[in-house]
Amino acid sequence: MDNMKKISLILLAIIPIVILALPIAVAQQGGATIISVTGTAPDGSAYPGEPITVSLQINLPGTYTIKLASDSVGSNVWVTQTISPSTTGLYNVTLTLPKSLPGIQSPPVVYVLVSGFLTSEYSYLNIYPKVEISPIQTPCADTLGNPNSITVNVYGVDPNAVITAFNFTSNTFTAVYNLSTYLTVNSNGTASITLPLYGSSSNFTEGIPMGQYSVYFIGSGATYISNQKPGTFTVLPQLVLSPNTGNGIDQQLQNLTLIGIGFDPNVQVMNVTLHNKNFTNVSYTFNVSSGNITTNSYGFFNFSNLYQYYPTNMTAGLYIPTVVESNGNNITFPDDYYLVQRILIIYYPSNAIVTPGQTITVVAYGYGPGTYYGYQTNYLTVTLDQSINLGTFTLGKDGNLTFNVTMPSSNITFGAHYIWGKDSWGFEYRAAIVVGAGGYYEIINPITMQPKSSPIAYAGYNNQTVIVCPCEQYVGEKYCSQCAAVSGTCDYVGDKVLVTVTGLVPGDTINIYFGDIQVGTATADNSGSATFSFTVPTVPEGTYLLQAAGSSIGTITLGFYNGTNILPNTPAQVVPKILLLDLNKDIAPILVGSGIVRVIGTGFPAGVAMAGVLINNTDAIMAVTTNVQRWTSTSNGLLTSQFTNVLGLWIPFVEPGAYMVNLTYYVPSSTSTPVIQATDASYAYVINNLTEVATYSDLQNAVSTITSSINSAQSALSSQLTSVSTQLSNSLTTLQNNLNAAVGTINNALNGINSSLNTMSSQLSTLSNNVNSLSTSVNQLSSQVSQAVTAAQNAATSASSAATQAQNAATAASNAANQINALSSQVSNLSSQVSNAVSAANAATTQASDAASKAAYALYISLVTLILVLVALAISTMVYNTLKKSLATTPSK
Repeated sequence: MDNMKKISLILLAIIPIVILALPIAVAQQGGATIISVTGTAPDGSAYPGEPITVSLQINLPGTYTIKLASDSVGSNVWVTQTISPSTTGLYNVTLTLPKSLPGIQSPPVVYVLVSGFLTSEYSYLNIYPKVEISPIQTPCADTLGNPNSITVNVYGVDPNAVITAFNFTSNTFTAVYNLSTYLTVNSNGTASITLPLYGSSSNFTEGIPMGQYSVYFIGSGATYISNQKPGTFTVLPQLVLSPNTGNGIDQQLQNLTLIGIGFDPNVQVMNVTLHNKNFTNVSYTFNVSSGNITTNSYGFFNFSNLYQYYPTNMTAGLYIPTVVESNGNNITFPDDYYLVQRILIIYYPSNAIVTPGQTITVVAYGYGPGTYYGYQTNYLTVTLDQSINLGTFTLGKDGNLTFNVTMPSSNITFGAHYIWGKDSWGFEYRAAIVVGAGGYYEIINPITMQPKSSPIAYAGYNNQTVIVCPCEQYVGEKYCSQCAAVSGTCDYVGDKVLVTVTGLVPGDTINIYFGDIQVGTATADNSGSATFSFTVPTVPEGTYLLQAAGSSIGTITLGFYNGTNILPNTPAQVVPKILLLDLNKDIAPILVGSGIVRVIGTGFPAGVAMAGVLINNTDAIMAVTTNVQRWTSTSNGLLTSQFTNVLGLWIPFVEPGAYMVNLTYYVPSSTSTPVIQATDASYAYVINNLTEVATYSDLQNAVSTITSSINSAQSALSSQLTSVSTQLSNSLTTLQNNLNAAVGTINNALNGINSSLNTMSSQLSTLSNNVNSLSTSVNQLSSQVSQAVTAAQNAATSASSAATQAQNAATAASNAANQINALSSQVSNLSSQVSNAVSAANAATTQASDAASKAAYALYISLVTLILVLVALAISTMVYNTLKKSLATTPSK
């Protein structure tokens, strides 16, 4: 027992020595030490966007923070990472240096800052520039020949450095891309620009050869420009076909242009293959080696007319191009294509206007392949409107054929139709034809809006329709208060024309002509039809063909539709027409007795002289209308006078009536005998009441008619009132009976309701008494339940108190056990710490050379040591007193 006490005392004496040694070791070593900092550059410097590896010697377990910053004091922290090693040893920590570095210095540097328990260290690396390209591979142009671009991003450069150009270098090509506007580096060390690789806006107007390129920037103000890491990207070749669609017609190959961009430089193009990979597997190879087509130093070529190397039609499908270079490169372009689409062409007649029973010639191109390519015979089935079979034909090896079909001679309507051709592959196409005339016109009376049965037309007055009508009634009150009325009809100049054209391509625009005058345009609807309406222009007498012209139909002459039939190639015939008007208003002239009427005329031969006036087909007033002999016509057929702009006629009649007036004129003749013709007529109306007898008779007839009408109306009204009165009386009687019956029914219902209410009142009174009795019983029961609840609560409280006391006892026992376990754990920890302290003391001996770097911690460690010394002295005193007491109590032997 005494020996055990002595051993314990010896251990207690050793512990202070260990505690004193520990802070001395820590002061010399620190919690963590930076061993090395390494970037990815060849010399260990850093590139933006790439990792930096920090090697740390961890001397004491704990939490440490590693930062990448712009300077040693962490003014701009770019990355932070925290580690918590549980044991000592060597650790490697990897942090990625960002591409954007706000606050980057010049020259660019990254500081590595490490902080933690008893640790505050830093190191640094140079930052070298880095170039990145996006996308990493691209052709210089797309499949349509539009320029492609790359984005060049530069990182880790001195702020405000200036970039003036970029150097592009591959195994076969080197060039400098000079910037028209210089690029200034941002404060975060970055710069970015987009560079087109092809076209007029690029330094590389013809692109650059294919291959992998390294891209460097050129400029000023960049400290480590010679250490930059270049960007890399790959240029892919591109073939542009223009146009990239066709119909398999051999002649179309003459206009096919092939542009090569980004091919190998200075090589010859040997052949071009168009291969239908997706459907028929048909290929066409064009050996172009004889054309000496060579790429230039930029890998660019441009040539046309594959027809000269291989004149061929082509079958339907999507063809992928392949180019073979003289160096053996075989380059296929899966994203490029030449599309062959089937087509039917009406070869004869060329305007595709046919008549029933006519034989027409049709050419088919671009249908599917046949036996030549190992497939079954390819048949073309031809129909009219997909309903009438016109024949079946065998297509040629490349899906082409010229053949004749005959249109049905009956059961075919006028207008647009379609010739359909469908082959054994299912390829289908249609060609539009027009059966009958390509179009027709109608002459419309603008008053009745009905078509005329003959092509006679009245020219417009200044290209406008002029219509005059008499009012519903004109009344004369001359000499007396009695009146007389005359009715008239409307008259006009300027017919309307309605044009209809069929067989057009939907959306086609056509021009409409009246003679040589273009009167307007029309656009075809979805059915291929177009209509247009206009007024006959102001033109002189004559015949005028109506025509329609368009890109798809050429020029066609319109027929005249008379309401029953279409008369092909029938011109409109403009004839002279006069129109009489009121002197002051644009209405039909109504005269009270004799008077003057205004005259306009259209459609006269140019420059003719007037001969005279016919009235009701007589020459009765020629002697008093000689003024018309001084009238003539203009070059566009308008009636005119050299004396006035208002032409007038005197109508010297007082007898009421409608007077038909024609103007006669001289027609140029090759004989000495003049030829006189008359215009179409117009009308003047005369009203008056100078003949009282006639007026009185008219009024007597009118009074008799009115009186008869009033008597008839009175009789009919009286009969209707009597019938209505009888019906109203019957309805009132019926209504009264219905009301009496309803009142009786309501009274009976009210009596029944009163009886029911009395019964209900008695029942409610009995129910109320029962409810009161029930309420009393419920109150008593509630009191008893409350007492039982109180007793139960008291019992629960007692049980809860007992349970609480039991729980407290269990808790106390558990706490005691925990304290025992904690004491045991503390003893174990103390033993482990003593062992670690001894190891640290040994390590301190081998690393004495690092003591100088830890001088910054001397004061802190001294304080800790002083405290630990005081603790050690106190423990030593306690040991001494214990030992002394033990020796004093030990019995002597």
